[in-house]
Amino acid sequence: MELDQFVNFKEKAFKDIKNSRLLEGFKHDVAFDQVLWFNGSPQSIVPFELELSGVEPLAPMKKEPSQKKNKTKCFSLNGNPVKMESYGAQGDLVWIELFSYTEELVRSVKVNVHNEIVWLKYASREGGVVSKACRVDVDGDFWVFSYNWVSNKVESIISFASNGLLGVSIFTEYNTDSELARLYFLNGESHTEIYKKS
Repeated sequence: MELDQFVNFKEKAFKDIKNSRLLEGFKHDVAFDQVLWFNGSPQSIVPFELELSGVEPLAPMKKEPSQKKNKTKCFSLNGNPVKMESYGAQGDLVWIELFSYTEELVRSVKVNVHNEIVWLKYASREGGVVSKACRVDVDGDFWVFSYNWVSNKVESIISFASNGLLGVSIFTEYNTDSELARLYFLNGESHTEIYKKS
């Protein structure tokens, strides 16, 4: 993805997040066929977003917890998240993530208990896979990623962030179960590791 494509993609998201009618495209009352609980943050519509931050995604809990402290409740329909609720240290609801789907674009928006927007995410799909994705925050921070797919796996990612350089190439490694095992970028002839599965 060229520089202007990175810029245009994140600017489109910033324009969206500033739109006073943005939340009209998202529903709080959603249909769902599965509810899962996580002891922290589950995976994002942005592929490998947690791993790109050095965080290993958590498996869902085996059953509903007796207390909601620091837990996330994920509602899904046909395998896709449609709503997430996150609870704080006191077991109170602190934020909600809502989702919107079209054939070419998935969006999610995070709002606090006052229905104030915190961030917006885009995941653009081509040929059934995410080709590019971004997150923009109301404070102006942003992260944009372009994904190179080979044999149904992400082989490399190009990143552009408000706190980093444009065009950093990040490479993937997978284990024998085809799970992401490692993310790294090249620093001269050495590898600088971003993520390693435990």
